[in-house]
Amino acid sequence: MAKNLDPKFIIVGAETRRDDLSAMFEYHRDPYVFCIDFEFIGNIDIDEVLRSESLKEIKQILPREELLELIEKHSDGVIKGREGIGVIRNNLDFEFVAYMYPRYFIRKELRRRGVKLKPGRTENLFINDLRTVPKAMKDIGFIDEELCGRIEEAKGIVKEKVQEKLVSSGKYERGLLEKYEEMNRKCSEYWERTRERDVELWEERKRLLSLRNEYLDEFRREYENEMRKAILEMLPEDMLKDLGFEKITTKNVKEVIK
Repeated sequence: MAKNLDPKFIIVGAETRRDDLSAMFEYHRDPYVFCIDFEFIGNIDIDEVLRSESLKEIKQILPREELLELIEKHSDGVIKGREGIGVIRNNLDFEFVAYMYPRYFIRKELRRRGVKLKPGRTENLFINDLRTVPKAMKDIGFIDEELCGRIEEAKGIVKEKVQEKLVSSGKYERGLLEKYEEMNRKCSEYWERTRERDVELWEERKRLLSLRNEYLDEFRREYENEMRKAILEMLPEDMLKDLGFEKITTKNVKEVIK
């Protein structure tokens, strides 16, 4: 390692199968990078990242010392460099929460101080985790018991709506997944008995498998989209403002938000 190395940024992820824990370390010479959203994939031009939002306004509204206090408060640990600061974050037991610390809290504070920040990766990951692991989000204090219950209830309602929508489209037969499993079982049993393939059964299995995969892909897209709408409807106004989202209303999830 170079003796006087002072990188602009360092990002390190670690994962262990024991207890399904993962952790993340992120260092930036300019701590204001923690105010900004960007993807960690591929080559990162930090100078371009720093130009991506109005840092001049951010630096006027959120002084460096206050920013450093927020970073320390909402991290599992910090390591201070000559100029910058690095944060250590535990990922708990679900996928992207490490990235949100401390960004979610810093960006929330900036919005409360009047900075116009569009929802970015941080906020979209927040909504995604509300959709996939609402109980975990409740346990760490992002949402309360009531909202968690409504989201859990919404998951079942939206799932049924999307399933019915796809079947009603005429592209997929009702009970497609069960039919595929049954045909797969028949093919396996025939093979076990004869060590040969029944051509008709095998062709039907291939047809059902193709439809099944297409159905699951479309279901996943539709379900995620509808759940996102439902969650944005259910979130209280103050939380939506903290996330930079506006209140929306949609007719197709009306039952979810009674």
